[in-house]
Amino acid sequence: MEQIQRYCEEESIDPEELESVFQYACACSRFDIVELIIGTGKIDIQRNGRFALGMACNSGEIETVKFLLFLDIKGVLEKYGGDNPFVLAASLDITKLLFNYCKEHEINLGPEITNRAFRWACINGRRNTMHFLIDKFGEIDQKTWDESLIGACSSGKIEPLKFLFELAANSNIKFDLNKNNFPFRVACTSDSREVVLFLIEFADENGIEIDVTAEGNYAFTFACWNGNTWIVKVLIDYIKKHNIDFDLAYGNCHAFRGACANGHLDVVQFLLFSTSNDSSFENEENDESFEVGKIDICAEDNYALRWSCANGSWHVTQFLAEFAKKNGIEMDITVKQNHAFRWSCRTGYIESVEFVLDYAAKHGYKINIHDKDDYAFRYASTERHEAILDLLLSMLNTKRHKFYFHKDGQFYIVKPLDCEMNLAFTEFDDFRVYHQEKDYLDDCLDAFKWYIQRSRLKAPIFTYL
Repeated sequence: MEQIQRYCEEESIDPEELESVFQYACACSRFDIVELIIGTGKIDIQRNGRFALGMACNSGEIETVKFLLFLDIKGVLEKYGGDNPFVLAASLDITKLLFNYCKEHEINLGPEITNRAFRWACINGRRNTMHFLIDKFGEIDQKTWDESLIGACSSGKIEPLKFLFELAANSNIKFDLNKNNFPFRVACTSDSREVVLFLIEFADENGIEIDVTAEGNYAFTFACWNGNTWIVKVLIDYIKKHNIDFDLAYGNCHAFRGACANGHLDVVQFLLFSTSNDSSFENEENDESFEVGKIDICAEDNYALRWSCANGSWHVTQFLAEFAKKNGIEMDITVKQNHAFRWSCRTGYIESVEFVLDYAAKHGYKINIHDKDDYAFRYASTERHEAILDLLLSMLNTKRHKFYFHKDGQFYIVKPLDCEMNLAFTEFDDFRVYHQEKDYLDDCLDAFKWYIQRSRLKAPIFTYL
């Protein structure tokens, strides 16, 4: 602590640096450091009060909040914006403290502040704070209720959600669970089983049919993209129960493609196997068929395979390859200018790179490792993927007067004058060096000269030497 005190009292200390320490101390509940910095008289508490008070409220350390309020920063409370302390308050005690302070100092907050505090209490799952605000300020308006409902659904908070429905049942609040299907859609993306099942149960009890096809099957599609297998199955059960016309292959197999790209093997297998036999689900209750579109694993130029490779979803990549082989499906691994190879090099998944090369060789496809101006090498260099660079260099540095070099995240590509690329370059008499930066250009030239000599090839004339 003495060392911190000496630091704060230094004459040469940067004011902005001291302010940063002050704000961080508030955020970390270091009340002792906060008091110490203010005691130096080197910080403008009014100017820093907005952030400091907000962070102190968010930290949940009520003593720091009390201290800052004691400094009489009422101007901060009167003119608060987006990150105000009422929104950030981490506990009911801090919320009460703030409102009592405002009452004692005759600070008129207005409904905007209280409504925003209510919404954020809902989003953060603080039902007791919601109760307090209702008891103190009365009913909320329709707009606040609607926004709070969406907030509770998106954050997956069941208790605030139940409280909102209790409020609606005992007030003039009107709600439409199917209004753009937004509350239900965002609930499905939150991965909250309780919230999703609560909304379905509420809808069934009130004779409401949830439109699960809204916005292009949004709820289902993003449940697949997020890998929420249980939500996917809940939605399918709901679709079957209500005999809803629903196409699993909507949007050129959008849901399936996203599940593959993001590595969610359970969802991928569920979708494929659910549609592989006569394109239907069997309704166990009444033995009726539920027709769905058949999944095309090659949709959008083999999007599923390409992006599972690029994202390193190795288990999905293997599954797709095996599924295609067993079902006689041909998958062109070179589409989109060797997208799978290029992006696997960029993202750094050596298993994917090796898979693409092996798959192409076995199925008669030719990988052009130079596509899009040596995209694979350039991005592997800037991303510093050493294992992939070693593999690429073993394939690239094999030809006369073409040389690839990298160092510290920079790439250098030496090519003859007639091999033009849409990249910045430095030109010499007989060749060009393509690069993004020039920090290691001389290192590249030295390595190139050694490469020529080692290969026993006739070197170009190095007129710059």
